[in-house]
Amino acid sequence: MPQGVGMSTAPMQAGLAPGIASQGMPMTFQNAGRMVMNQAGGIASMQQAAQMALQQQQMAIQEQAQLASWFQFADTDHSGKIEPSELNAALAKAGVTVSPRTTLLMVRMFDTQRTGTVDFGQFSQLWRFIQSAQRSFTAFDRDGSGRLDLREVHQGITQTGFSVSEQAIVQVMKVFDREQRGLDYGQFLELCVFMGLARSVFGFFDGQRTGQVLLNFDSFLTACSLMLT
Repeated sequence: MPQGVGMSTAPMQAGLAPGIASQGMPMTFQNAGRMVMNQAGGIASMQQAAQMALQQQQMAIQEQAQLASWFQFADTDHSGKIEPSELNAALAKAGVTVSPRTTLLMVRMFDTQRTGTVDFGQFSQLWRFIQSAQRSFTAFDRDGSGRLDLREVHQGITQTGFSVSEQAIVQVMKVFDREQRGLDYGQFLELCVFMGLARSVFGFFDGQRTGQVLLNFDSFLTACSLMLT
């Protein structure tokens, strides 16, 4: 009997063990484990996406509140519109000195209805432009001097997508760097407005977007008038 038992048990073990190891329960556990891990990963991704969406919503609400505060600060006559003079005064109170001409051009950049003022929606776009210029100024001011020299201005302008020579920047710097000490933020903001306006006027004549235009004197006068109006 012990031998019989031994003989009958051995085949069962020999036949059962491979089935368990290769096709039975361990493989089922592996598949189930993968499914659980995949589901857990999907749930975590959804939670992260929801959290990011909530953070973005909160940031948008905070940004709108900040914009409303700045708008009310600038709108001194409570007309619901901001005039160039009000924008100039608000910037001055914030420590940013720009010429009245620059604030006039900034208002015209976003005054799509040609009223000579900007409403809250237009002001929101204008303020984002100002903030973008401020971030660029900080990024370009690599030595932390609070002023941009010729090299920093040239590198910064080329990095933002303009293809201009250093010689051209030298001429531009003569206009905006009036004290020849490098551009402070206010002067850099004026430069940004000028470059944006110049690109718009150039694009008016460069209909094919080749990056080159051929102007006769009439077209040149038109370009100059567009820069001045």
